[in-house]
Amino acid sequence: MSYQAVNTVMTRWTHLNDQPIRALLFMAHMAHSDHEPPPYFAGHRALAEALGMDPHHPRTSERVRRVLRTLETAGAIVAGMEGKAGQRRDYALTLDPEKTYRPNGVHEVRFTRHAIEGESVREETYPVQLTAWEPVPRQDPRPKADPPRDMGGDPPRDMGGDPPHGMGGDLPREMGGDPPREMGETPPRHMGPKRNS
Repeated sequence: MSYQAVNTVMTRWTHLNDQPIRALLFMAHMAHSDHEPPPYFAGHRALAEALGMDPHHPRTSERVRRVLRTLETAGAIVAGMEGKAGQRRDYALTLDPEKTYRPNGVHEVRFTRHAIEGESVREETYPVQLTAWEPVPRQDPRPKADPPRDMGGDPPRDMGGDPPHGMGGDLPREMGGDPPREMGETPPRHMGPKRNS
């Protein structure tokens, strides 16, 4: 596992909404970046837990699949072989905006993990059947302009600084603001409500 894929998500895929970006960050964190493309095969249950969902709820599986479909549509992942008994579905993280992948059979991939036993660490290698991938060039699938508000972006004036000329900034009188005053002018004195004598 490597932080390289996580860094790529943080620099290239931040236009995604909350749940898809969280899912992609988790997948990138769990993916093995020393393989090309980085494969994710930790399963839907781990993904549901990372998204704060109850993995035992009957609708969780569909909710996770909906998030994954969003990532596929955005071009951030490609689904590999179907999951079956003893074999989870795998995904290729297609984080390079100019390259994607298509499935090209199945092959065995060997991974190394470190198991902690007491105070010692033991290295073990294990095989996994994963989709073999063929690289395919593509056009950048990310939005060309600033993302609209419903995709998680904010308009430029919300990022700090003064609003553009004519866009406001002072509250109009009907919303409770006082009109602008000249420097040195005494502010109006509020007398409170009139009393009947």
